[in-house]
Amino acid sequence: MRTVEQCAEESSADVSVMTTLLEARLLAGRAELLGAHAHRARAGAPLAVKEFFEAKVREQAERHLKANDTAYNLEPNVKTGPGGLRDIQTIAWVAKRISAAPTRSMPW
Repeated sequence: MRTVEQCAEESSADVSVMTTLLEARLLAGRAELLGAHAHRARAGAPLAVKEFFEAKVREQAERHLKANDTAYNLEPNVKTGPGGLRDIQTIAWVAKRISAAPTRSMPW
């Protein structure tokens, strides 16, 4: 368990933590804490949209290299290989990061 401030600190150190926090949802507990976290993610996200996108592209390239960088294996890795589930999730995470960003920080 972490405070909102600790979540912000951890996400600034690791893009995978920031990605995980984008998926945060209330299962039990106080809704105002989730609201504070969501506000912090929108207002003071440690990575700008462009930086987050570039970090996810680097992460994707590394993952593809581990999966032999081909989707045409006899037994392809449907989770982490090129065109797999993780690529689809990456698109969703980048879209969530864009929608969570304040409009003044949009790069376009």
